[in-house]
Amino acid sequence: MIKAISKIFLVGLLLVVVVVAGISIYMKFYGNELIEKQLSQILGTKMKFDGISLDLKKYSVNFTGFSIPSEVGFEARTVFNADRFVLVLDKEKFEKDKKFVIKEAIVEKGTFNIERNKQGVFNVSCLPKSEEPAAGPGVAYAAETAENAPIPFYNFAKSVKRVLIKKSTVNFRDYYISKEPLSVTCANFYTDIRMSPEEEASRGAIPMKYEVSFDIPRRGATGQFLLRGEAAIHRDRVDTEASMDTKNIDMMQFLPYFRKATPFYF
Repeated sequence: MIKAISKIFLVGLLLVVVVVAGISIYMKFYGNELIEKQLSQILGTKMKFDGISLDLKKYSVNFTGFSIPSEVGFEARTVFNADRFVLVLDKEKFEKDKKFVIKEAIVEKGTFNIERNKQGVFNVSCLPKSEEPAAGPGVAYAAETAENAPIPFYNFAKSVKRVLIKKSTVNFRDYYISKEPLSVTCANFYTDIRMSPEEEASRGAIPMKYEVSFDIPRRGATGQFLLRGEAAIHRDRVDTEASMDTKNIDMMQFLPYFRKATPFYF
């Protein structure tokens, strides 16, 4: 009797091992591809990742080696890549409505490659268009959409309460503005954007606080940039006020943009 139970136990254990191993092998060779395809449809742009894991306690999805490739015709191979990219889901929305609503987005050691080619086209044109909010089966913004839908950032702020980017880099390269490409690298890029949609009813708009800082490496003294501000996000507009501090930044390198886009004279 004991031997029979032992055999049944061992057979059952072997079946569990085979099933788990089969799932692991399937996910390794086919799972990522399927998830990448679904997420690409949801995000409205192609994306890839090396690994994915779930944290059930924090209701978060953790990506490693996450990247969004550039379209053909650009020097940079990717628009964005990150060692770690985390999406924290709204637990209440998931348990109540069975929808995956993103509450927080966290990027660690990311690289943003913004490039404009000689034809004046930006590589970020492959990202979702602002007039088409990202949505899909089982994934949605908390805000409603309609023909007279509010500005996309309003829908974004209704769901995503925080965007945190740290230890990142922004590479900007412009081949269109002049004969020689303008190239600027922003190191130690940090952004913290916090929205409070629960306060909209009492304030008449969604309050937002934000902070952006980065360094511009150069010979001698490193350039520093800091922007802090607050905003009120209405359905049809965003009102904002901010303070900006700079140190050791050569503003003349941006002269071509100032001439075309600002009323200031340098």
